[in-house]
Amino acid sequence: MITFGIYTKVPMNIFQAGINKNFISQTLRINNPEFNYFYFDANDCEKFILNNYPSSVYDTYKKLIPFEYKLDLWKYCVLYKYGGIFIDDKYDDNIKLINLIDRNYFVKNKNHYYNKPLVNSDFIITKNNNPILNIAIYEIVKNVNNNYYGIDVTYPTGSGLLGKLFKENNLMAELCYNDGEIKFNNIIIMKTKNNYNNSTNTNYLWMTKRIYDKQK
Repeated sequence: MITFGIYTKVPMNIFQAGINKNFISQTLRINNPEFNYFYFDANDCEKFILNNYPSSVYDTYKKLIPFEYKLDLWKYCVLYKYGGIFIDDKYDDNIKLINLIDRNYFVKNKNHYYNKPLVNSDFIITKNNNPILNIAIYEIVKNVNNNYYGIDVTYPTGSGLLGKLFKENNLMAELCYNDGEIKFNNIIIMKTKNNYNNSTNTNYLWMTKRIYDKQK
């Protein structure tokens, strides 16, 4: 079994990302001044993987067509190298994040249709060199090489992938997701923004079997 769980402290880095830098969260920065804040756009994400990971990982990044999938691979890479907190820009923080750096935190969820465990890829708190993230990185490499689609849109890179890996490695996620809220011991940590627009082409690309660019 891999080693996973309680560490001394999670590095005080907050990472966010998007196609461009129009969604930098000033509120998140103001509420958490103790943290280093980094926002990566699409070019930043690609350069980071190119400069810090083997060509097999970079080639995988290039072959992924949905930006949502590229973002999953990048976030596992940046958190594995540096550690910290990844927060999707759909969330507003509800508590000071300095209260959540005592250990790794992942968010459990569930695919009710298939009755399968999920672990959200949109909010992760972790120390660097977390083995499960390294496993996730190279599982994505394998998925791209094998043209893997899985049972739903989250399995190539996202919450389906993490849920599968957590189950295989007997890991537990301590945070819970329900109705747009992430909770720990019934305390709301993150809430989905009221005006959040979840329209992407990822579902369409997955359903039409066009998530991989084999020409890259």
